[in-house]
Amino acid sequence: MNIPWIEKYRPSTLDEIVGNQAVIEVFKILAEEESMPHLIITGSPGIGKTTVAHAFLNRVFEDKPGLRKECVLEMNASDERGVDVVRVKIKGFLQKKLTYNRFLALDESDSMTMQAQQSMRRLLERHESAKFIFICNDISKISDTIQSRCAILRLSPLSYEEISQILRKTIEKEGMTVCDKSIATIAETSDGDARQALNLLQTLAAISKNVDLGMVQRMSHIPPIDTISRIFSKESTEKEAFTLLDGLFEDGYSSEDISKMIFRLGKDRGEIALLEKASSLLMKLADSSSKVHFYSALAEYKTALLQV
Repeated sequence: MNIPWIEKYRPSTLDEIVGNQAVIEVFKILAEEESMPHLIITGSPGIGKTTVAHAFLNRVFEDKPGLRKECVLEMNASDERGVDVVRVKIKGFLQKKLTYNRFLALDESDSMTMQAQQSMRRLLERHESAKFIFICNDISKISDTIQSRCAILRLSPLSYEEISQILRKTIEKEGMTVCDKSIATIAETSDGDARQALNLLQTLAAISKNVDLGMVQRMSHIPPIDTISRIFSKESTEKEAFTLLDGLFEDGYSSEDISKMIFRLGKDRGEIALLEKASSLLMKLADSSSKVHFYSALAEYKTALLQV
């Protein structure tokens, strides 16, 4: 059975979690509190919100694992968003007679209807022995009345180093050979999303256990950094640079993909002018994907290089 690696290597304890260590320490403290508040765990997709909630509940029931199953209800609100689910499934769980506090973990809770959220708010008020954990990407979609009754814990996207750490551990466990440049490219293009990084690594492993940079660039559709570097180098003429840029578009690379690689090149070089051009391009591309922006920016950059 081909288990997704994001599940296969999911941390089960708070100590195993990579990243967001200051927030993880708060969870460790809360796990020891008998009168802990309701929680909202929020942050962008793929950064471990659900994993943190699982690990937190494991910590709460660390000394009483037999109670975890009967005292915890975990649901995905995107599958069951309506008020009927709140009325039947959740209410039934909350009315069970238990000797220990019960916990309701509601994943993707920002997908719940406002009517369902109103019912949920009433349950928060009536069941003092129940602790609610709302997990969401977009906290603005959680009603103010629920937010005001919860402690809000925000997780940040993982850093390049943290994604690299997760990748290296997985590569070792899977017996893969992956060059440093390939690991760096996967980490940098994941935008702090561990799920995205591991899914790409697993896809590459299905092709070969020996992964090189070319494979990573093809599978993730990343413009070759060497080509981007040549386009924005002092050595290339304006004509050559435009020809190379045309080639990237002809190969199917999107304007956004190219802009992101320009930004990465600027970071690698520590070059402010190139970073400014990339940032300007990304802002313009929010309104238009026109290639004209690229040719204009490239011409300006080449002119500036001649003046250095």
